[in-house]
Amino acid sequence: MKKALDIFHKYYFPAGLAAAFCLALLLRIVSLSSLPNFLHADEAALGYNAWCLAHFGVDRYLNEMPIYPQNYYGGQSPLYTYLTALLIRIGGGGELSLFLERLPSLIFNMLGLVFSVKTVHLIFHDKRLTLACSFLTAVLPYLIMQGRVGLDCNLMFGCCSMAVYLTAKYISTRKTSYLCLCGAAYGLVMYSYAMSYLFVPLCLILLALYMLYVRKINLPKTLLWALIVCIASLPILLFIFCLLFKTEPFQFLCFHIYPVASSRMTEIDIQGFFPKIGDAVKTTLTYDSLIVNSIPKYGTLYYLSLPFIVAGFLVSAYHFAVSIRKRSFHYSALFFLYYIACLITMGFVGVNVYRANFFFVAYIYFLILGLRSVCLFMQSYRRLFIAALTGGYVLWALSFIRFYFKVYALVVNTAMYLNPYYFAPPLEAVRFAETQLHSDLIYVDSELQETLLFCDPVSPYEWAESQKEDDTGYGYGHYRFNVNFETPISPDNAYIALKENIEFITEINKFDMPHETLDYGYYYLFYFTGQR
Repeated sequence: MKKALDIFHKYYFPAGLAAAFCLALLLRIVSLSSLPNFLHADEAALGYNAWCLAHFGVDRYLNEMPIYPQNYYGGQSPLYTYLTALLIRIGGGGELSLFLERLPSLIFNMLGLVFSVKTVHLIFHDKRLTLACSFLTAVLPYLIMQGRVGLDCNLMFGCCSMAVYLTAKYISTRKTSYLCLCGAAYGLVMYSYAMSYLFVPLCLILLALYMLYVRKINLPKTLLWALIVCIASLPILLFIFCLLFKTEPFQFLCFHIYPVASSRMTEIDIQGFFPKIGDAVKTTLTYDSLIVNSIPKYGTLYYLSLPFIVAGFLVSAYHFAVSIRKRSFHYSALFFLYYIACLITMGFVGVNVYRANFFFVAYIYFLILGLRSVCLFMQSYRRLFIAALTGGYVLWALSFIRFYFKVYALVVNTAMYLNPYYFAPPLEAVRFAETQLHSDLIYVDSELQETLLFCDPVSPYEWAESQKEDDTGYGYGHYRFNVNFETPISPDNAYIALKENIEFITEINKFDMPHETLDYGYYYLFYFTGQR
């Protein structure tokens, strides 16, 4: 018996961490290419851009090796785009797939969990608390959903988790090597999402001032830290310079700096600063209007977590105040100041949950600190409380996992009709129209050309030359988009319409020539019998 207990005490911690990691990976990789069962417009645009870069060295608008690839409405962050291009070259045999496009999001989500757990272990030195963190992060709703959608902003969570861990590691060791790695990590954050252009300077200024005040860093090391961040993010800093001063495009190393997405600068606005901060807190802790981000029934982190996150934030604020008064360092101050930088950033920009994914680095710490603080407070009923709490999280997690993998796809079916940026690619219908009908024009019921560019990518040079906008509609080659009641109906064309597009279906059924209707899930394919 004693030997068995010795074995348990020796191996329960690594075994528990391994089990939590496997659970987290399983919940993120199962059905990755089919759940969510739709393409987000940004996923499609990013995937096509990455395919163009992998094969032709240009983005879809023929910008050569851009540091900030151009998108249909602005630009996309380079880290995700170039990682996807690399995966297409080395892992996909040159082919683009939804699994490959979503894989970087999964990888950086898992990195975010790993570094969050490592940070908790580094700070608290408590194996049970570390295991609690590892299992909670594995099953919290937003952290599962965030790792399954290929949006470029999603890499910011993993990058920030790594940067915060390395900051804590430097403070615990005082080794210059960790300070350099920390600077490089914050530089990497700058490639993950444009929101970081505000957040990283704010966060570093707050952290540097605090660390100088409590004597955890001196001025020369602070300058070294800043220098490494600048060197690591130099291409992005040049891009920001190009954007702000509207310079001509220029080359830096193997990349080209183009002033794309300048219109996005108008999103930075101090008007409504405090209401936007309030919205950021509310949506990140509960849910927003986008089904891809959160499910109202469960919230982002389960509603069971909210009182502990609030408690953890209040305890962190107290620790920070004491730290300032006594001029002594406390790890809670790192997360308190990090969160303040998050809130200030959102005050300038505004938020939905996926744009604020970097908030969750702080929320994980607040949750664990809140749980620990409440457990320490409830000395007499601690075991009963922990058992009840564990049971509550298990029930919430089982309910969410069942809903997500069994019911979520049905909910999304409705959401796709309400938001034009979510769509199911009508690839089978298009292929039938191409191979069997040989129609002059193929109309596809979508506002976005990304509907087909992701599923059946063409050379960006061909796409640029074949774009059309005339009395037949807009599109490229012989594809036309945005099917509605004004779409010209001709027996030489094929029409792929969403089943909810009652207006167009009514119009084509009024046409005075017989036609056939094929059912393709979300779509109907209409063609005239004389075409075959």
